Amino acid sequence: MKYQDPKMEAYWNTLPADIQAAINRSGIDLCSLGMLTKLGEYYKNMDIQQDPEQQM
Repeated sequence: MKYQDPKMEAYWNTLPADIQAAINRSGIDLCSLGMLTKLGEYYKNMDIQQDPEQQM
C-alpha cells in the first residue's frame, strides 16, 4: 500500500502505470486525495494532448 488513506490508494490503483510512474518521478509528497486527483488528471490530460487519437 502506497497511501494510508484508503480513498487515495483506491484512486492510485485506477491510474495507468505510466501516470503512476510520472507522479513518482515528480517527487511530490501527496498528502490528500484532492492533490493526488489533481495531479492524476493533469497527467491524464497531458497524455491526451500528446496523442490526439485517444480523444476519439
